[in-house]
Amino acid sequence: MDKNFWRNMKIITLLTLILTLILGSDIPWKELQTICFSWAIAKNILYDISVGIFSSMILVWCIDRIQLSETERKETKQRLILYNKMAPILTKYYEFYLYLYIATRNKPVKSSDNVLESLYYCKDEFITQIYNTNPFYKDGYYGDSTKLKLQMTLMDANSGDPHAMEQIKKMSINLPWYKCWCKDGTEFYNNISQIERDYISLFPNELLELLDRLLDIVGAQRYIDEFVEGKKLLEFSPRDIPMPQLPTDFFINAYKMEEVLMLLDEIMRYIENDSEIRLRKRELKFFNERNVCPSIGYSCSDK
Repeated sequence: MDKNFWRNMKIITLLTLILTLILGSDIPWKELQTICFSWAIAKNILYDISVGIFSSMILVWCIDRIQLSETERKETKQRLILYNKMAPILTKYYEFYLYLYIATRNKPVKSSDNVLESLYYCKDEFITQIYNTNPFYKDGYYGDSTKLKLQMTLMDANSGDPHAMEQIKKMSINLPWYKCWCKDGTEFYNNISQIERDYISLFPNELLELLDRLLDIVGAQRYIDEFVEGKKLLEFSPRDIPMPQLPTDFFINAYKMEEVLMLLDEIMRYIENDSEIRLRKRELKFFNERNVCPSIGYSCSDK
């Protein structure tokens, strides 16, 4: 509480006490100089003081409740502004894992499946799908401008050769999944870190702790492409030696995928419980319109 509040409370308490003694008192003020002080008079004085102080305290409590309610409304509004800034960033990063879940499935999602509520609820199934499909070196959902430009050049050069055109159309023109992960992880890390710096005072402590734990993990995802492609190693080794493909275990364990899913779920659930924003739930069509053999790039069929 500020100093003005307590100053006003002291003034009000003093005024109410004076008014109680003057207006409602049974004390014979005019006779106090001529009569002896007695227990009856003392009792009346104590009663009047008690009534005045009690009334003042009731007023203090009421004002305090009003101020507290106003403060809570203000803080709720501020947190909502914060959550609205975070929501699209969280959604985009969460959907990387949803798209990977879709791409690695070989059957439609059912209306009773837990993934409709949260991907974390079926994380074991998701991890099993990843091991079964080994997707990280296969095409993801972002286009690769370099590959696309090469494809267009080849199509122009072979426009009169139907067989060559057919082969060219089958070329991979998308970034592999590990690069999609790197791209989305980098955007998430940078954007959430910026929001933390700009609005640190608006964050509830619990939410801030969860976000910091997640950022510690996601920070490493910014360099997945450099590690997988051995860019640092190539500085000290012959360039004609290709980097071996890393096992699926590496991607899941080194980049702590299960812990990321858990922290994402906790963060989004926290925001959902503190606002009317819904982040985790998805409709059935979100999964099944992209399922089995998606036509926009995130397919994990064997090559």
